[in-house]
Parts: sequence; C-alpha cells; structure tokens
Amino acid sequence: MKRGEKVNSRMFVTVKRIEKVPSQFYAQGSHTVLKVKKKAKTSIDCSLLAQHTRLSDALRFRPALGKDFSGGFMGTIKHWLAKTKTAFVSGVSALRAQLQEKVKELAFAGGVSAAVAVIAIGLLVSTCSIGYVATVDGETVGVLRQKADCQRLLDEINGELAYVGADSFHPGTVSFATKLVPKNGFSDERDIKERLKATDETMIPAYAVYANEEILFALPNKESALSVLEDYKTEFTGGREGVQAEFCEQVTVAHRFVPKKALKTTDSAMEALLTGRETVHLLSENETIDQVAATYGVTVESILRSNYIADEENIHNDRLVIRTGEALLSVKTVELQRIQEEIPFKTIENEDNTKYQGSITVEQEGAPGARTVEAYITAVNGVETDRKVISEQTLSAAVDRVVTKGTKELPPSIGSGRMTMPSDGVLTSRFGSRWGRKHNGIDISADVGTNIYAADNGTVIYSQYNDGGFGYLLQIDHGNGVVTYYAHCNELLVPAGAVVAKGDVIATVGNTGRSTGPHLHFEVHKNGCPVDPTQYYSSIN
Repeated sequence: MKRGEKVNSRMFVTVKRIEKVPSQFYAQGSHTVLKVKKKAKTSIDCSLLAQHTRLSDALRFRPALGKDFSGGFMGTIKHWLAKTKTAFVSGVSALRAQLQEKVKELAFAGGVSAAVAVIAIGLLVSTCSIGYVATVDGETVGVLRQKADCQRLLDEINGELAYVGADSFHPGTVSFATKLVPKNGFSDERDIKERLKATDETMIPAYAVYANEEILFALPNKESALSVLEDYKTEFTGGREGVQAEFCEQVTVAHRFVPKKALKTTDSAMEALLTGRETVHLLSENETIDQVAATYGVTVESILRSNYIADEENIHNDRLVIRTGEALLSVKTVELQRIQEEIPFKTIENEDNTKYQGSITVEQEGAPGARTVEAYITAVNGVETDRKVISEQTLSAAVDRVVTKGTKELPPSIGSGRMTMPSDGVLTSRFGSRWGRKHNGIDISADVGTNIYAADNGTVIYSQYNDGGFGYLLQIDHGNGVVTYYAHCNELLVPAGAVVAKGDVIATVGNTGRSTGPHLHFEVHKNGCPVDPTQYYSSIN
C-alpha cells in the first residue's frame, strides 16, 4: 500500500496471532496485508500484555482499515483482556511494580505503547480485589474480604446460640489463602456462617424461625414451623372469620444449621411462644436470687418455678432461666366488631357560699348510659391499641352527677370560750346527782327535728351512732381541752373532720339510744372530765 492511498472501507479484515512467535501480529484484508515484527526483549512472560500492546499499535490503522476491522479488533481486545485477568494471581501490587519495570522492554515497529498495559491493569484493579479463601480443617467455607470477617461471623453465630441457651461454638483449625477475586466473587456472609456451623457435629439442619433476624426455635420441617406460627395467630383471633392477623415483627422461616438444643416439637414450640421470652443468666460468685430477680424485674418465685428449684438456699445451678414475660412474637389483629359499652356520666359542680370550703353535698347521683358501637378494633396481643368507629347508637343516656361545693371561708378551729345555747327548748335536767347517780350534762327538751347548734367554734371529732346509750352522738373539739357532746340526736348533719362555727346547725333533736323522750343531752368536758355546762352561762348569749 502506498502512502496516501485510500483503503476500501468495506474490505474484510481478519486478525491473527502466531503462538510460536509471540511478537508477531498480522492484520490482513482483501487488499491489504499489514505485518509488524519486532521481538520483545523480556525475562518474564508478558505475552498477554505484549499482544495487547501490539493490538494498540494496530489501532493507529483503524481509520484506514474501516469499520469491519474495528469490530473484529475490539472483539479481540475483549477476549484477551478477559484472559489477562486470570494471569495475575500473585497480587496486584507486585504485578504493577513488575509491569512498570518490564513494560519498557516491549518494543514494536510503531514504538512502545504502555497505554494498553495501563488500561489492562486499571480494568483488573477495577473489577477485582484481594480476597481470602477460608478453610476449616481443609474444607472451604467461603471467600472473605478480610480475615477479621471470619471472627466477626463466629461472634454472630455465638450470639444466636446464646439467645437459645446453647453452648458457644468453636470451629476447628481455620486457615486462609490469598486470592485475586472478582468484585462479585465474594461469598455471602449467611452462606459462610452456615458452612461454618456445618463443620460442627452438634449442629443439625432444620427449619429455624426468626423474628427480626433473631432465632426463636427450630423444627424438623418447614410445614411444622408454619403450622406453629398459624396456630399462635389463632390464639388471638379465636378462629373467628373476618379477623386480619399479622406479626408485628419480620418473621422468616429458613433452612439453617441449628444446635440440637434449639430443635423443638410443635407442642414445645407453641409453649415457648405462649410463655414468652427466656434469658439464660450466669450466676456470679455470691450473687443471690433476690439480686437476679431485681435485675430482671421478676419475682423470686417465678425464677424458682422456671428452674425447678425447691429451696432458694440450696441452688446448685450456675445457669438460671429467666422468664421475663415479654412476648417472643406480637400479633396485630384488626376486626370489625359490634360491641355494647357504657357511656360515662359527667359531674356537674355547683357552688354554695353558705357552706364552708371543703363541704361537698351530692344533690344527684350519676348513672352511666349505654350505647352500641360498630368499629374496626386494632389490638396487639389482645390489647386494644386503636379504634376506628363506623357507627354508634345510644341505648340510654347517662345521668349527670350534681354536687354542691361550699365556698364559705372556714371558721377558726379553736373556740372563743363564749358558748351559745345548743338548742331551743326547755332545760329539764341539770348537771350533778340525779336518781341516785351522777348526771354528766344537761337535758334540753324539744320536739324531734329541732335544730341543734354548735356551742362554739371547733372541729367535729365524732359523728355516728353510739352503742353506749347516747344514740346518735356528735362531739366537737373546741381546743384548749374543751370538748362538747350532743347526744340522742335524730339526724347528724356534719361529718367527722368538719370545721364548724358557733351557731352552725350540726344535728337535729331526737330520741335515740337510752332516752325517755325527745331531748338533747348536752355535755361539756374539760381535759377529759365532764364539767357543769352552767358555769358557762354567764357568757351565754
């Protein structure tokens, strides 16, 4: 081909390489044959990179050779780059240094081109990385990114085992081999953990039930595991139709290697779900059952019962099962229900300035009403958490409770020492000896229902029926050791604890107890001893 001569862009081009002469490259078209010969001086086998380098020289002729050559040429590049990746198993770092030193020795007719070598290394680095093939007693368990990942996975396995109360897992001899691994060539960590567990004789294949990636228990087959989960849901649906039920946690059933201790029957698995969460506590030296119970917020009796311990003073276990009552799985149900419920009554408070503060009088008792409600009820483990009312119908209205509260300022709780007549009537019996025995007060005759007044300010200390002969009796402490008695009342109007003022109506005249007729028996006690009330007459209004 002469300089400047155009090449037919539709000519067919083939690319060949000769294995016996690694430095030769041929590009042959129907009208053109291109032959480049230059032997590479190298002390290492760089034939793969050399061929890529020779291909890069041929790239300069691409415009002249046309699209046909382009397609074939680029296909060849892809083929040899793929082979190049498999050639560098001794580590990227060492290979890069070796190539940088030796690539200068690759010379061709069109000059040395390191660009393709750099591209090849770049592709290799971008698609591969150093990994570690982990083996246990010579058996491969997976390809890891870091050696430390193996210990981390073992810790995760032991965490799962501790959760179900199994002993710690320790594999055999673990060894690692360095390998150049494609980016997507690393093993899945879950697969590695399963292969690690498979090396232990205490592990058996089963179907494990997980809640939020925490193992709960395992059963021999998948059907049994799914059946237990459905039966547990039924505990909260009651088998009623139209009830939507789902787990609040992310529940999965997976084929896994599990410790034999985690394998359960359908009955024991259901019992575990109904019992709730169990924790294994390792007793430390001198630790007591009371301390353990306080730590977990449970009773000593529950710990003894869960561990079949008869006497807490004689504990031979160093591992205690603690049942906290927390549910292993939570079931949310949604159900359309028609229920009848109470309508709570309201309390209406009125004020009365004629009654003392603290005085409350019930004018009308309240009564709840009733209504029928149709609503979607949402519950978690049987406890209602939400309600969406669709309709409601009132069956009976609630009756308000009406009370009157006093607002009048309280009088002094200490008497003034000036007493007033306790009732309107006739003085019929005085203090002193009467009918052969001592009469401790005075009697005031009056009709039943006549008002009885507080003789002075004070605090009511007794207001109830007295079996000692006084009948309905009220006592007021006026302070300074003075207490007044109001006996044989028909009705007591002030409760114990109330503060009253002189002249307040506190009761009504009656004929209760040992009485010969309607009257008020009135006594005054000073420092616990009855005294003659008439000594206060000089100050009676």
